[in-house]
Formats: sequence, structure tokens, C-alpha cells
Amino acid sequence: MATRMDIKLNKVDRVYSEGELVKGFVRLESIDRIVHTGISMQVTGQVRLQLSAKSVGLFEAFYSSVKPIDLISISKSLRGSEKVAPGVSQVPFEFPIQPLEGRRLFNTYHGLYCSITYTIRVTMNLKTGWSGKKTMTRDLEFIVECKSPRDEDSEGGSVRFAISPESLENVVDGHKLPNFRITGKIQRQACPLNLPFTGELVVEKTEVGIKAINLQLVRVESVIFAEGEAREATEIQSIQIVSGDLCRKLVVPIYMIFPRLYTCPSLTTKKFSIDFEVNL
Repeated sequence: MATRMDIKLNKVDRVYSEGELVKGFVRLESIDRIVHTGISMQVTGQVRLQLSAKSVGLFEAFYSSVKPIDLISISKSLRGSEKVAPGVSQVPFEFPIQPLEGRRLFNTYHGLYCSITYTIRVTMNLKTGWSGKKTMTRDLEFIVECKSPRDEDSEGGSVRFAISPESLENVVDGHKLPNFRITGKIQRQACPLNLPFTGELVVEKTEVGIKAINLQLVRVESVIFAEGEAREATEIQSIQIVSGDLCRKLVVPIYMIFPRLYTCPSLTTKKFSIDFEVNL
């Protein structure tokens, strides 16, 4: 069996907060003796930005590079040169989650044009044979959750809405739309990520039958670059809350779970912004 190297953390869910101490170990397993010249660890936190070809054009998106924003950068040596006996061994490590000077941390987020990731990379330089060398690397992403400044507003009152042909925007031939009216409310306008998006809707009237009602969660990502701003809205998920026609004036509950890695608190910085919308 070849040498195997894995990274294990003290938390199964790998979720940490700013200021928390991350503890773990590098697990080495081999049936033969391992000879290496050192084991090192690199911890990085970065915001990676990408321009949308749809917003700025294919040529501009290809040739305009947006430099990543470093949030965390930690390098440390875990072991020097040594010989490791056959079997399973562990190399412990720990590090605090602290941003670089002058920077602040953001929640982990996997977007289409903006991504915020935190990664541990462990490198072991192996010696093979008389003069051979081999580098073995392993990466592990961990999740960072920061307290949002909007948390205090998350328990605000409910927000009511009404949808009719007159309230729709950017509709071609709006006069051809059938007459209808849908009302409802959402429980919170500022939504904590650890709580579901809830509310209710009522179909007051409609001239035609209803096939389905879907709730769509959309991310709006903006990237600032030298020539301007690239802004793009893309779908994260869409759930069906009504299938087929339904009784008029029947209260239909709205319930949606936020996908953790694909959502984060709304952000606005000098170089990028991330916002979220829901469409019905």
C-alpha cells in the first residue's frame, strides 16, 4: 500500500468562528517506513473574483484579471526531517482564525463569480530510493461563520406583498396578461441563515387556472474592476410550493431552507458585493 496522508479536524462539521482555535492532526498511514525531509502547513483564506462574460463581454472577461483578496495567510512547519515507522501516526497542529492586518473575515461562500474559501494545505516532501524525491499534498476546506451586523435586525416585523399585472416590471405585452391578484407576507426581510425563509401566500383571484407556483432564490454578485462594474444575477435554487390549480383564498405556507455553502450574509465592499433576492 502506498503512503496515505489525510487531514483531520477536531470538529466533524468543520465550522469555526473568528477568534476560535482550530485543532487537528495530519494522519499518516503506510506499511513501509516513511522517510521525509519535512511536513509543512499553509492556511489560506481568499476571496476569488471572476468577471461575467455576459456582463462585460467575452474578450474583457478573458483578459481582465481580478486579483484575489487574501483574508488569512498562515505558514508553519509541522515536522523536520525524520523517519516514520510503519503503521499509523499523527502529527498534531493548531492555529487561530484571525484575519490579516487591515482585513476582515467573511462567511464561507461558494458563488458563481464570487467565492470565499478557507483551506488547509499540508505538504510532505518524501525521499524515495537513493536520490528520488516526491511531494505529497492534501487540501481540506473548513467553514468560517462570522457574526453578521444585521443579526440585530433579523427579528424585524413581517413584510406584506401583493402581485398583480400592474405590479410587474419589465414585462413585454403586459396588457395580454390575464387578470390575477396574489397577496401574502414573509416573516422577515433580514433572514438569519440558520433559520428557514417562511411566510404565506393567498391567490385572491385569477382568470385562468394555475399550473404551478415556484419560489426562486437568486444571488446578485457584483465585481468592481478597472473599467467599471460587472453585475450578474443567477439562480441558486427553485422550489415548487404549489402544484396544479388551488382553491382561491386558501392560505399556502412558504418554507425554504437556505443552502449553507451557496448563501452568506449580504456583503458590500469596495471590490465586490453579494446580495440575495427571492422571486415568486
